[in-house]
Formats: sequence, C-alpha cells, structure tokens
Amino acid sequence: MSLNEDQFERFKVWFLRGEQDQQRVRRAISELESRTSAEVLPLVVYQSSSYRFAYWRAVVAILVLTLLLSIVLVIVTPPAETLFNIVGRIILVLVVSNPILILLLHVFPTIRLIFTTQAERRDIVRDSAMACFYRFGLADTRDNSGVLLYISALEREVRILVDQGVAQKVSRNRWDALAERTQKLLNTGKGVYTVIEAIECMSAILGDSLPRRPDDENELPDLLVCRMPLEWNPSEEDLVVREHLRGFTST
Repeated sequence: MSLNEDQFERFKVWFLRGEQDQQRVRRAISELESRTSAEVLPLVVYQSSSYRFAYWRAVVAILVLTLLLSIVLVIVTPPAETLFNIVGRIILVLVVSNPILILLLHVFPTIRLIFTTQAERRDIVRDSAMACFYRFGLADTRDNSGVLLYISALEREVRILVDQGVAQKVSRNRWDALAERTQKLLNTGKGVYTVIEAIECMSAILGDSLPRRPDDENELPDLLVCRMPLEWNPSEEDLVVREHLRGFTST
C-alpha cells in the first residue's frame, strides 16, 4: 500500500539528476536571498499521500465488479452446465482477476487517484504542504519570512506558502498566479528546471517587496529537498535536513 523505495529513488533521479542540478538550485536560492530577507525552501514530494482510503475504495470496487462478473457468468451459462462448473468459473474469476488488479494498485499509485475526487486531492496537497511548512522550520524564522515552494509530482499540484512577514508585503494573488504558472511548467516534464524558474520569479517578487536587511542571516539551508509523504516514517535524508534546519548558520 505504500510507495516502493525503488520507485521513489527512480523519481528522485529523474527529477534531481545529481549534484549538478542541486548546485543550480543552490545558486538560484543564493541569488534570491542576496536580494531579499525572505527564507525560501523548495520541497518536492513524489506524492502528498499514499491514499489508503482510495486503495480500499478500489478494493471494494474490484470486489463489486467481480461479483457482477460472476452473476453474468451464471446468467450466460447453458442450462446443461453443472453447479460445480459454474462455481468453478466464479472461483477462477476471483483467483485470477482480483490479485492482478490489487497488485496494480500497489505498483501504480496513479491508479488510486481514479478513486479520489479533485477536491480531496487538493485538500490532501494543501494539508501536506502546511505540515511541511511547520516541520521544516519555515514558521520559525526571525522575521516570519519563510516561503515554501511545495511541489507534489503525482497530483501535479504546486503550493506556495508564506509566513506573515511575507504575506503582509505580497498579495496572495501573486503567489497563486506563480503557483499556477509553475504547475503548468511541471506538466511539461521540465523537472528541476521548474523549481529554478519558480525561484527566479520569486526573486523578482521578493526583491522589490521585501529587500534584504543589512543584518540578515541565512537561517535555512539552500537546497532542494526531495522526500516521501509525511505519513510515512521519516527518510534518512529527512532527518539530515531537519538537523541542518536546527543548526544551520550562514558561512
């Protein structure tokens, strides 16, 4: 029911192909934070939830479908067929189709989205982004200037969350417009370049509205984080990132 580690690693390699891409992101963040006192953290997750509720919806749907197929088999079976043969066919349908369909639900998380509504997916992405905002320390900056660029790849959703110090300077409409633009770029398969372009747009917005203070300190590490949903156990990278967030100082 949970995401396979190999699947996540393949996604991570596709999105963030190596240290060279990470360096590009760091340069983009450093350039942004040389102009503004805002603290930006880009975060990419494979998916915002494992969608357990959708998994069980799908299982129920499969069972209902199997029952309907069994009824059809009984109806179309010639009268000469024995009860033993009919039961045998029904069992064959159950044994062959159900494990295959349920296995597909495990292997391909995208299938689970079929059994969710758009509103449910948006709520899940929003809640996951909010949890990450607090978990990764963006609500703990000195001037309440944290900005989270949250990208959920499976749902193709982008959220930009900002703390109060930023919200007072930049209207919500501008962030929503940037999130929508980034979401469109994400759909083109640009990967990490989606993040870099979004950061460059943020630099223009924040540089004008929230210029860098003379005594500004770099409170968050300049890196792109790729991780699993919060409902799973923290990954090794997640723990390392959290330690950075606790003790990071500007060099």
